[in-house]
Amino acid sequence: MNLQEEISRIKSMMGLIIEEEQVSTESTYGQCDGNNSLTPPKVTTEIIAKNNIPSSVKFLIEAYFPTTESSEDVYKNSLLALKKQIDDKLSSLNIIAKYSYNLVEVTNVIGSASNYLNGPLKPTVYNDGNVIPENKLNEIPYNSLPGEGNYNWNENMGYAKNRWSNMLNYIKTNGNSLGINVDSELKQPSNIQSWIRDTGGCIDEKRDINNYPREGQSVLVLGKINLITEELTEEVFEKMLECAEGLRIVVGYFKTPQTIEGIDFPKNKNKHTCNYATFKVSCNDVVVGISNMNNNLEQTLGPAAQIFVQIGKDEPGYNGPEENGGTVYTVIDVPTDKLKNILSNATNGQIRMFIQGHEESYRRNGKFHGDAPMVCAFVLDKEGNKRIVYGPEEPFDSSGDVGGGTRYMGSFNPCIETKVVPG
Repeated sequence: MNLQEEISRIKSMMGLIIEEEQVSTESTYGQCDGNNSLTPPKVTTEIIAKNNIPSSVKFLIEAYFPTTESSEDVYKNSLLALKKQIDDKLSSLNIIAKYSYNLVEVTNVIGSASNYLNGPLKPTVYNDGNVIPENKLNEIPYNSLPGEGNYNWNENMGYAKNRWSNMLNYIKTNGNSLGINVDSELKQPSNIQSWIRDTGGCIDEKRDINNYPREGQSVLVLGKINLITEELTEEVFEKMLECAEGLRIVVGYFKTPQTIEGIDFPKNKNKHTCNYATFKVSCNDVVVGISNMNNNLEQTLGPAAQIFVQIGKDEPGYNGPEENGGTVYTVIDVPTDKLKNILSNATNGQIRMFIQGHEESYRRNGKFHGDAPMVCAFVLDKEGNKRIVYGPEEPFDSSGDVGGGTRYMGSFNPCIETKVVPG
């Protein structure tokens, strides 16, 4: 996808209308009787997440400049609009976390000027941003207008070329106070364009908006901001701990649907009958328990294997199979001391769950059962209600036998429930 297509795609997301090409006529060209207010900055953002945790933001800013007033107000309002939109989107995700915003990449920039400076000038693009062919520039109404080499034309193109560098200087000087920092390794944009937009030979405020709907004095910036997690405040930490007290994590295999403590668990997609399924369960790098999902009751095992297969069956929440290949699961009760360690490692207010084959358990050719378990996290509150904060669901696609590496199972905020099961 080229730059123009990408910009068109993003503008369509913003609800902007890309106008059809318009060719002016000599009879109306240069009639500057409008009385227009400039469009406020337009911003669109997309939150990018890794493992369901926001990590960066792709953004597009299109800002418009008045003819006589300071450009600094435009830069300031654009950055404030960008920050507000990111703030609002993160807030809508109900994430208990604070971030700092770090500008790390700008890929595309278009600096634009209207085709007027001390008189009409020859534009380089139509009002819709499409390049004007050379043969059209030699026709009415453009052929008589000053072009490249003319002092005013060169001066005006200079304004267009400097819009991004001026904006960057403003961000470096003032961005920190507005909540957006510039990364020390920010590189020059890979694609910078500068043009003079056809505004009918008028300044933006006086152009005929029916024939020239787009302002000429503008800058368009496409880039990325990294979200840097700030340390949880004591107040936020205590709130999360209060929400998480009573956390239970269920990890198991369900041959048929089953209800546990009022929570309905669906059956697993794949059938499972083996004794290579003993796993450690951790949250934010803190091991919280073991889930033994071994359920092959007909396998003949030697004395040593019998010991390995038993690992995890002494967990308080272990529920073994009643038949060969039957349902088997463990309800892991996460105590307060471990919750404190988990929340101390919380990223963006999230508790992240992982599963890893137990290093002392029985294995098949050195590997563990790889199909996804059924996972659910809920909080048993003081009133006896179960606040479901994750699942029940299979957190990843089945993959056959796997090695001993850690696999991500999902994340949740203990203060945000998806459902409440009354006690």
